[in-house]
Amino acid sequence: MKRFSRLVVAPLLLLFLAGCAKSPSGGPVTPTAPNRLIVNLQTQAPVNNAYIYAFAFDDDDDSADGPAAIISSTALPNGVVGGSFTALVIYQAGQYTVYRRTDLGNGNERLDRVANAFVVPPAPASGNLLSFTLNLDATDDSGARLFRAGVQRLDVNFVTTNEIRRDPNDLRRKAYDAFGPRLASFYATLDIRGNRVYTNAAAAGVTEPGNDVQTDDTNNTINLSQLDITDFSLSVERQ
Repeated sequence: MKRFSRLVVAPLLLLFLAGCAKSPSGGPVTPTAPNRLIVNLQTQAPVNNAYIYAFAFDDDDDSADGPAAIISSTALPNGVVGGSFTALVIYQAGQYTVYRRTDLGNGNERLDRVANAFVVPPAPASGNLLSFTLNLDATDDSGARLFRAGVQRLDVNFVTTNEIRRDPNDLRRKAYDAFGPRLASFYATLDIRGNRVYTNAAAAGVTEPGNDVQTDDTNNTINLSQLDITDFSLSVERQ
């Protein structure tokens, strides 16, 4: 399978903002956040704002479990990512939304919106690139943290899909892509204790190839190249 070249990514330029800026979800941002996670995802074709692009992070420091793509119907409210994860960023309709996720068991979850999660407000997709910077010390309005204090590792997976399927009788495989080759969804376990840069093929053994979107759609109504993850990078910056 063809492997796409790595995306060469420089850390996002921090904006020097006066006063209190607002994030797309309505809360303040923290331009001077000392601990940051810079995320970049590249798709084969320009991002489609009608589709869903999800970024899942598990901060339980247990590399034996992690986030995985939901490939068919689901009762989970987020509709895109299953498995074990605690923080979720969703990009859809030109907007980013960030949640702290609690697994309630038995296929249930609680999603608490974290409005001040970004270091600077992320811009909408630019062509085939999605980029944002999370404040690793972000808290919601109640003071609850987005990432657990003292977390040393994150299990990470990025998932794209064209729909959230709720019908339990519809067992077709929906269109999706995630980390790993065909018929698989692998999460990467990343050490975030110091300044580090992780790239495709060098992120804890995870390689994300191109042309590996999965689907049982036979009508050719989905632009698979707009879901196809071809490259990614994650940078940890600490002061």
